[in-house]
Amino acid sequence: VLITDTMVKGEEMSTLIHVLKETYPLTLVIVLTTQTDAHLVVGMINGGQIFRYLHKPVETHLLEFSINAALKCYTQFQHEPSLLESQQVEQTYEETPESKGKVAMLKEKLRFLQERMRKFLRI
Repeated sequence: VLITDTMVKGEEMSTLIHVLKETYPLTLVIVLTTQTDAHLVVGMINGGQIFRYLHKPVETHLLEFSINAALKCYTQFQHEPSLLESQQVEQTYEETPESKGKVAMLKEKLRFLQERMRKFLRI
């Protein structure tokens, strides 16, 4: 479960979320934000990128409910892999030389982190 905002340190997170979901479809994303850009949110939900969208400030019980729902969904995906089809992401970013470079960099970082985790878990 990933909990993020739509913008972090001035950087839009939609491409990162997309690449993460593309690489790890079991990742369930909860977005907490003050932004009210309906087009962005609808695109992220319809593109299969986010599990929940919550407007800040978020009440603790609502966040807890969303995290528990995501964990329950994750467990269902593990027991019934056919449900993963619903997690396939659509391309929601524009193919430009800049976005291709950004996507390649994100994928390389994910591969690097995955290798580090594998080595760590073997210890």
